[in-house]
Amino acid sequence: MDIHNEVAATDSSNPPAEVLDLQVIQHVLWFYGDPVWGLEPGHFTVALLTAFVNADLGNFALLASSFPAQGYWVRMLRHHPEGMQIAVDAAQRLAARS
Repeated sequence: MDIHNEVAATDSSNPPAEVLDLQVIQHVLWFYGDPVWGLEPGHFTVALLTAFVNADLGNFALLASSFPAQGYWVRMLRHHPEGMQIAVDAAQRLAARS
């Protein structure tokens, strides 16, 4: 199964608990241009997200082993047809809990 089909096949309505970090989601949303829920990260996080985007599958996996939430959301926004909305929905749910 290629990465696109793998992400599309995930239960996106229920992301794993370990990736539910409001700030991470907002940073990834900013990186992908969301003007409402996106939150501009610092230079390191921008470089990290850029590294994820430019990585081949092996290096993506290495990065994701240390930064699982960032890897999950970058993959979701890049490869799931409704990734942006899934991330916004997750951010809204997390913000409502705060």
